[in-house]
Amino acid sequence: EKVSALIMDIASAKHGLRGGRKMAQNHRLLSAGGCITKSLYDNIAPDIQSISDAMADISDSRAKGHFFGGIVRLAAHDFMDYDVSDDAVPLGQDGCVDFNVTGTGKDNAGLEEIWCDDCPLTQLYETSYAPFGVGRADFWVASANAVIKLTSGSWTDSSSVEHDGLALPFRYGRIDRDDCTPAFGNINSAQRLPGAQHCDETERV
Repeated sequence: EKVSALIMDIASAKHGLRGGRKMAQNHRLLSAGGCITKSLYDNIAPDIQSISDAMADISDSRAKGHFFGGIVRLAAHDFMDYDVSDDAVPLGQDGCVDFNVTGTGKDNAGLEEIWCDDCPLTQLYETSYAPFGVGRADFWVASANAVIKLTSGSWTDSSSVEHDGLALPFRYGRIDRDDCTPAFGNINSAQRLPGAQHCDETERV
């Protein structure tokens, strides 16, 4: 309940969701152009940090690693099913992951605790970013970038410029797939993920 209340506070205070006209205008703009403004993108890192700070069960380093690491895994598993040689069903970053973790999507085990109806990250997306036209795939990548920045710590580059974290480049415009049904004929997205045996798996898939 504390996390849910926090998410609603984030939605109201940071993104002006109480201003219906402003929300509708932004939604039309983002839906038409697929645009994510810099301010909207920059809000994601502090929003995720606020969720982490508010989660009572994330006080130990292992739980925090599962939450932060799970966000990075979510984005990675979304794009790692891409097959450049399959013109018909290339998959890739489309906002879909096979969450049947006891069956076809067993390699995605743990992600169902990161993205679900009651998961804080999903609630944050639904209340604060989806209304502005931000797609799932873009949000997952932006969230992974935010986690990397939050956990990388401050550093100094070769020009002696100090940075408060590793800020990765980001491009918006990924297209979400409306139907996330795991199977496409004989193709299952999780089957394209590289196995955990050795680095050659990345070449196999």
